Amino acid sequence: MCNIQPSIGAAHKAFEKQIGVSRVAFYSKINGIEPQVSQALVRYSSEQLAPLIEELGGKQPEILPGYRIKIIDGNNLARYAPNSFQ
Repeated sequence: MCNIQPSIGAAHKAFEKQIGVSRVAFYSKINGIEPQVSQALVRYSSEQLAPLIEELGGKQPEILPGYRIKIIDGNNLARYAPNSFQ
């Protein structure tokens, strides 16, 4: 349905013939995508998949009712503020 892959590299490998560019060129293109474009893609995918998730009973209860909660992967925090987490 969404052709979800576990990583960018796996996506390139799975669609290498259709993409028709080298792995380096693929990564270069992805690195140039504006954050707003990625955000819009995630939002669109979420909107499209929400009814399916609900139909299959996969909707999770709210962590803190009335608040929108975001989970941050702590492994990436040092990348944004390298001197703050030492």
